[in-house]
Amino acid sequence: MRSTAQAYLSVALIVLLATISGHAQNGNVAGFGLTPCREIDSFVSLAPGRTAILGWAFGFMSGVNAMKTARDRNFRDLAGLNADLMLGSIRAYCNQHPDASVIAAVEAIQISRPLRLAD
Repeated sequence: MRSTAQAYLSVALIVLLATISGHAQNGNVAGFGLTPCREIDSFVSLAPGRTAILGWAFGFMSGVNAMKTARDRNFRDLAGLNADLMLGSIRAYCNQHPDASVIAAVEAIQISRPLRLAD
């Protein structure tokens, strides 16, 4: 019984890792952001999927802030965003917009953050 459960878990992880690498290769900038919202719950049901989406989302938002700081001398304040809040916000957006992509969810979260002037 135990070996059967381990076999199922191993197969699930292999499928997830294949999905993750496929998503990473789909776009240079968008990466995991190309994940359709309707797939987000199944994608983040395992820890590697959550880690991948959250890493991508926080990196994307930091990159946008770096560009805005250089170009516009302002940025979106990301203080207080933690993994639970970010994942909950992505899921909430995706539940309301199942045909959107994760990048749209992350952009909406970033736009909702306070705008600050760069020093």
